[in-house]
Amino acid sequence: MKKSLIAVAVAGVFAAPVAMADVTISGAINIGFQVIGKSSSDTAGNPGLTKNQLHAAYSNINISSTDDIGNGNKVIFNYQLNVDPSSFGNPTNRNSYLGFAGTWGAFKMGSNENVYERHMYQADTLDGAVGPGGNLNILGTPGARTVFDVDQLAATPGAGHAGFYHRSGQTIWYESPNFNGFTFEVDYTLSAGKTGGPAGTDPKLISIGGKYAPEGMPFYVDVAYEKHDDMFGANRLGAVGGTASSDDGFQIGGGWTLGDLGLHL
Repeated sequence: MKKSLIAVAVAGVFAAPVAMADVTISGAINIGFQVIGKSSSDTAGNPGLTKNQLHAAYSNINISSTDDIGNGNKVIFNYQLNVDPSSFGNPTNRNSYLGFAGTWGAFKMGSNENVYERHMYQADTLDGAVGPGGNLNILGTPGARTVFDVDQLAATPGAGHAGFYHRSGQTIWYESPNFNGFTFEVDYTLSAGKTGGPAGTDPKLISIGGKYAPEGMPFYVDVAYEKHDDMFGANRLGAVGGTASSDDGFQIGGGWTLGDLGLHL
């Protein structure tokens, strides 16, 4: 019996927009050689292990655009993909948003690396790297399964930590204009991870930070506060529901530049 497959193509006609915003593609490939060693057995009885590998760090691709809508206001968007040139993994979403900006500041909505975390980057020579030597590793992860553990580094993400050092989804935020060197930001997550019933939880966070860095001056100071509700065990705010909890983080920092030397506290 002879079988035939007939494919019918339906063409759609779309009207081209009168004007299109310019789209910018950027990013970074930050790959290096890494040696990981564990000298003793873990709690599951697995023996010590040392291995070498390539580490992609914060390699990413950004697709962004700014569209002027008049009176000093703009529509802005950014879509950031995490890429790993060392393996065959699929890209994943990072800091991505749609928003509006003007002389009044900027309002954005999407997924965000909140101001509490980004303030730590100012004093980090590796720009927040999760690899060896980065502040997220030195100061953000004092041990597995602790409140400040980085979510994506855990053996089982979402197993029991608040994750003060990871980006959040379902987030809206406001970034202020520059007031003679002073700027601030407020980030807030929506209740997408809320569950019903008597034992229902509502994982969310609020992150507030301010910085004073006057133009032309060699110093800066910053302060940030972040509060988590029902996030102990939550994974990316909604992918896994958190348990009833309340966690707080506070940090203050500053720095001074002396020529090519930067001192940070």
